[in-house]
Amino acid sequence: MNLQKYIGIIRYPNFLKLWGAQACTKLAENMMNFSLVILVFQLTQSSFMVSLLVVLISIPPILLSAAAGVIADIRNRKTILVLSNLLRFFLVIIAIVFYNQAYVLLGIAFLLSVIAQFFSPAEVSSIPTLVKKEDLFTANSFYQFTSYGMFLAGYTIAGPLLAHWGAHSLFLLIMALYAASTLLTSWLPPLVDHLKNLSVELPRIFDWRELTKRMAGGIRYIWGHKIIRFVIFQAAVVFSIERAFISLAPSFSQNFLHLDVEGLSLYVILPTGIGTLCGVLLANKLKHRVNKGKLITTGMFLDGFALLALALWTHIYSLVQGLGFNVSVEAFIPILVIILAWISGFADPFILVSVQTTIHERTPAEDRGRVFGGLYTFSNIMGLIPVLVIGALTSIININMIVICLGIVILAVTAQGIFFFRRYSLGTE
Repeated sequence: MNLQKYIGIIRYPNFLKLWGAQACTKLAENMMNFSLVILVFQLTQSSFMVSLLVVLISIPPILLSAAAGVIADIRNRKTILVLSNLLRFFLVIIAIVFYNQAYVLLGIAFLLSVIAQFFSPAEVSSIPTLVKKEDLFTANSFYQFTSYGMFLAGYTIAGPLLAHWGAHSLFLLIMALYAASTLLTSWLPPLVDHLKNLSVELPRIFDWRELTKRMAGGIRYIWGHKIIRFVIFQAAVVFSIERAFISLAPSFSQNFLHLDVEGLSLYVILPTGIGTLCGVLLANKLKHRVNKGKLITTGMFLDGFALLALALWTHIYSLVQGLGFNVSVEAFIPILVIILAWISGFADPFILVSVQTTIHERTPAEDRGRVFGGLYTFSNIMGLIPVLVIGALTSIININMIVICLGIVILAVTAQGIFFFRRYSLGTE
């Protein structure tokens, strides 16, 4: 693998600033979310309050992503990036003052999630203006890997740091990360290329009628573009299935895999992160030889396979025993979970990097924010549906069967993609 060619993306100094800002912001965001979960539970000893916190964090992506995408299309994206980081910096200061007030922390969590919705579409829509077209796939690979990597790092270190440093010191570190991201985005050039193609006067940010009109225009654009509509659907399916599995993971782990819930970080999150790194590197190796449609199909097949294999672990164990490998169930299950988590992490960049690059390539600069806003909105709405349905079904249907159904859904969408990409090729890089 030509690693030198892969890291050649560093020759774009402005992309490095955006990438560095993303890394700081994502790390701060994940550390903050996890620490708030711990603090709210410690203050209230209530699982309901923790659930309320998760709901408050989950609502803004559904309600605001589309509007945030429109704003990213009608304003200087650099300004949006700087202001969103600066506002989060000040919210963390408030958290330091009121760290022992659970309801204040709930409000801060909600506002942080609101602001994050404006950062994401402005950030991802800016990537094509900072790198050449032939390096767009690699740039998106960096973006996706940083998202996974900072999730892994943030959720891994937030707990120990909170335990050893306390809330004040941890929040100071998070403030420093937001400050660094603010500086990095302030050093970017004006991100206004998309404004040159607008044929009408820019509306005011609080002109709700015009914003609604533009959001509707974004929906019409997505619906009228078969390829963009389909890849957004595929990305949303993967997101919703993964979120559904996460909601099942504690019960499934304890009741069917006989693993301690505390071991999920070691058995699932770490190998998933390592698999993602490997997937990013291989996807970049294949980008000039393999059609992006085939990359998406391969990734989805691997995700579906991993879910089915996990649900059918007893049959796999019997097969291993039949082949003459004398291994105990206690040793087999963790090994299998680690392998399948690695496969799932390995598969995701094939899907998400290809989808994001396809949107960049096939969407005009002045519409990218709305399209990515639509992607985030649709993904989060679809992400809630299986979680709510599964919550109602777990009392009457075997969880193992639910996991099998999730795997079958992904494989069915994979088969649909095979036929679709035969007709509509996404091309190579």
